[in-house]
Amino acid sequence: LSGDWRAAAARWAEMGAPFEQAMALLLGDEAAQREALAIFEDLGARAIAQHARGLMRESGVSHIARGPRQATRANQAGLTQRQMEVLELHERGFSNKKIAAHLTISPKTVDHHVSAVLEKLEVISRGEAAAAARASGLV
Repeated sequence: LSGDWRAAAARWAEMGAPFEQAMALLLGDEAAQREALAIFEDLGARAIAQHARGLMRESGVSHIARGPRQATRANQAGLTQRQMEVLELHERGFSNKKIAAHLTISPKTVDHHVSAVLEKLEVISRGEAAAAARASGLV
């Protein structure tokens, strides 16, 4: 896969490793770089998202999103749309495996989203996340 960013990104996606997928996409063309930036933002990886924006500007890309999407900014906890979907399905009693099947993503990607939700809600367990989400009106 050395030198083949497309194949590397596809393989990382198959393995459920979105961060690594985005790193591979960052080596690609403008469309791939934009996809990488969106993944970094969805993961809440702010520092690398900012670095990605710099690399994109250096390579001549214009009209680069300045930060999280409007829906993420509007969410009181800063959760992305996908993180909200994962949280809502968890609240309904879905396991990570069932969430992955329902959203057609890998269980590893679900794990990444759950970790981001826990961090953003400042809790340490899924039960605490569900309780915090209910208390704040997120779900």
